[in-house]
Amino acid sequence: EAEGGVVKQFTGDGVMALFGAPQPREDHAERAARAALGIVRRLADLNRTLQSQGLPALAIGVGIHTGEVVAGLIGPDQRVEYGVVGEPVNLASRVESLTKELPATILVSRDIASRLGPDFTFGRTALLPVKGRTQPVEVLEVLESASSR
Repeated sequence: EAEGGVVKQFTGDGVMALFGAPQPREDHAERAARAALGIVRRLADLNRTLQSQGLPALAIGVGIHTGEVVAGLIGPDQRVEYGVVGEPVNLASRVESLTKELPATILVSRDIASRLGPDFTFGRTALLPVKGRTQPVEVLEVLESASSR
Protein backbone atom coordinates (compact mmCIF):
# COMPACT_ATOMS: atom_id res chain seq x y z
CA GLU A 1 0.00 0.00 0.00
CA ALA A 2 2.94 2.36 0.60
CA GLU A 3 3.65 2.11 -3.15
CA GLY A 4 0.05 2.83 -4.14
CA GLY A 5 -0.99 -0.78 -4.53
CA VAL A 6 -4.21 -2.32 -3.34
CA VAL A 7 -4.22 -5.62 -1.48
CA LYS A 8 -7.02 -7.38 -3.32
CA GLN A 9 -7.15 -10.71 -1.56
CA PHE A 10 -5.33 -13.21 0.58
CA THR A 11 -5.09 -16.60 -1.11
CA GLY A 12 -3.97 -19.22 1.37
CA ASP A 13 -0.35 -18.33 2.00
CA GLY A 14 -0.34 -15.69 -0.77
CA VAL A 15 -1.47 -12.17 -1.45
CA MET A 16 -2.76 -10.63 -4.66
CA ALA A 17 -2.03 -6.93 -4.96
CA LEU A 18 -3.00 -4.58 -7.77
CA PHE A 19 -0.96 -1.67 -9.10
CA GLY A 20 -2.75 0.40 -11.72
CA ALA A 21 -6.32 -0.55 -10.80
CA PRO A 22 -8.65 0.88 -9.69
CA GLN A 23 -6.40 3.96 -9.95
CA PRO A 24 -4.52 3.95 -13.30
CA ARG A 25 -0.81 4.59 -12.82
CA GLU A 26 1.75 4.93 -15.58
CA ASP A 27 4.49 3.74 -13.22
CA HIS A 28 2.61 0.68 -11.94
CA ALA A 29 5.46 -1.70 -12.85
CA GLU A 30 8.01 0.28 -10.84
CA ARG A 31 5.62 0.57 -7.90
CA ALA A 32 5.01 -3.19 -7.90
CA ALA A 33 8.73 -3.99 -8.10
CA ARG A 34 9.58 -1.50 -5.32
CA ALA A 35 6.82 -3.00 -3.16
CA ALA A 36 8.24 -6.49 -3.72
CA LEU A 37 11.74 -5.33 -2.79
CA GLY A 38 10.34 -3.67 0.33
CA ILE A 39 8.64 -6.90 1.36
CA VAL A 40 11.89 -8.81 0.87
CA ARG A 41 13.78 -6.28 3.05
CA ARG A 42 11.20 -6.52 5.81
CA LEU A 43 11.26 -10.32 5.61
CA ALA A 44 15.04 -10.28 6.08
CA ASP A 45 14.55 -8.31 9.31
CA LEU A 46 11.87 -10.73 10.48
CA ASN A 47 14.07 -13.72 9.65
CA ARG A 48 16.93 -12.32 11.75
CA THR A 49 14.51 -12.06 14.67
CA LEU A 50 13.15 -15.56 14.09
CA GLN A 51 16.62 -17.07 13.85
CA SER A 52 17.75 -15.29 17.04
CA GLN A 53 14.84 -17.08 18.74
CA GLY A 54 15.88 -20.43 17.30
CA LEU A 55 13.00 -20.48 14.82
CA PRO A 56 13.29 -21.31 11.10
CA ALA A 57 13.50 -18.54 8.53
CA LEU A 58 10.62 -17.87 6.15
CA ALA A 59 10.99 -17.81 2.37
CA ILE A 60 8.72 -16.13 -0.17
CA GLY A 61 8.28 -15.89 -3.91
CA VAL A 62 6.90 -12.83 -5.72
CA GLY A 63 5.66 -12.89 -9.31
CA ILE A 64 4.78 -9.73 -11.22
CA HIS A 65 3.13 -9.35 -14.62
CA THR A 66 1.17 -6.65 -16.40
CA GLY A 67 -1.55 -6.48 -19.01
CA GLU A 68 -5.09 -5.40 -19.72
CA VAL A 69 -7.69 -6.87 -17.40
CA VAL A 70 -11.37 -6.40 -16.75
CA ALA A 71 -11.67 -4.54 -13.46
CA GLY A 72 -14.80 -3.59 -11.60
CA LEU A 73 -17.57 -4.76 -9.36
CA ILE A 74 -18.19 -8.45 -9.87
CA GLY A 75 -20.87 -10.70 -8.42
CA PRO A 76 -24.54 -10.68 -7.47
CA ASP A 77 -25.98 -7.77 -5.51
CA GLN A 78 -25.58 -9.47 -2.14
CA ARG A 79 -21.96 -10.51 -2.71
CA VAL A 80 -20.56 -7.86 -5.04
CA GLU A 81 -16.87 -7.09 -4.69
CA TYR A 82 -14.18 -5.30 -6.64
CA GLY A 83 -12.22 -7.73 -8.76
CA VAL A 84 -9.97 -8.18 -11.75
CA VAL A 85 -10.12 -10.99 -14.28
CA GLY A 86 -8.13 -11.82 -17.34
CA GLU A 87 -5.14 -13.70 -18.66
CA PRO A 88 -2.62 -11.27 -17.08
CA VAL A 89 -3.96 -12.15 -13.62
CA ASN A 90 -3.41 -15.85 -14.33
CA LEU A 91 0.06 -15.27 -15.74
CA ALA A 92 1.13 -13.23 -12.69
CA SER A 93 0.18 -16.22 -10.54
CA ARG A 94 2.12 -18.56 -12.83
CA VAL A 95 5.20 -16.29 -12.69
CA GLU A 96 5.03 -16.45 -8.90
CA SER A 97 4.98 -20.25 -9.04
CA LEU A 98 8.14 -20.16 -11.20
CA THR A 99 10.06 -18.69 -8.25
CA LYS A 100 10.24 -22.22 -6.87
CA GLU A 101 11.64 -23.61 -10.13
CA LEU A 102 14.36 -21.04 -10.79
CA PRO A 103 14.69 -20.57 -7.62
CA ALA A 104 14.34 -16.82 -7.10
CA THR A 105 12.63 -14.49 -4.66
CA ILE A 106 11.24 -11.93 -7.16
CA LEU A 107 10.49 -12.78 -10.78
CA VAL A 108 8.95 -10.46 -13.32
CA SER A 109 7.76 -11.09 -16.84
CA ARG A 110 9.61 -9.50 -19.77
CA ASP A 111 6.61 -7.11 -20.05
CA ILE A 112 7.32 -5.79 -16.55
CA ALA A 113 11.11 -5.75 -16.98
CA SER A 114 10.78 -3.60 -20.10
CA ARG A 115 8.85 -1.02 -18.04
CA LEU A 116 11.39 -0.84 -15.23
CA GLY A 117 13.94 1.92 -15.47
CA PRO A 118 17.71 1.78 -15.10
CA ASP A 119 17.38 2.01 -11.31
CA PHE A 120 16.56 -1.71 -11.18
CA THR A 121 19.17 -4.46 -11.15
CA PHE A 122 18.32 -7.83 -12.67
CA GLY A 123 19.83 -11.23 -11.99
CA ARG A 124 19.12 -14.37 -13.91
CA THR A 125 16.86 -14.58 -16.94
CA ALA A 126 15.04 -17.74 -17.96
CA LEU A 127 12.63 -18.92 -20.61
CA LEU A 128 10.33 -21.31 -18.77
CA PRO A 129 7.26 -23.35 -19.66
CA VAL A 130 4.06 -22.16 -17.98
CA LYS A 131 0.97 -24.21 -17.30
CA GLY A 132 -1.85 -23.25 -19.67
CA ARG A 133 0.43 -21.70 -22.33
CA THR A 134 1.92 -23.24 -25.43
CA GLN A 135 4.89 -20.86 -25.49
CA PRO A 136 7.39 -20.48 -22.65
CA VAL A 137 7.49 -17.18 -20.75
CA GLU A 138 10.63 -15.10 -20.29
CA VAL A 139 11.14 -14.11 -16.68
CA LEU A 140 13.83 -12.00 -15.03
CA GLU A 141 14.97 -11.97 -11.44
CA VAL A 142 14.80 -8.55 -9.75
CA LEU A 143 17.63 -8.05 -7.25
CA GLU A 144 17.42 -4.41 -6.18
CA SER A 145 16.65 -0.85 -7.14
CA ALA A 146 18.68 2.29 -6.56
CA SER A 147 16.15 3.38 -3.93
CA SER A 148 16.58 0.09 -2.03
CA ARG A 149 20.37 0.24 -1.71
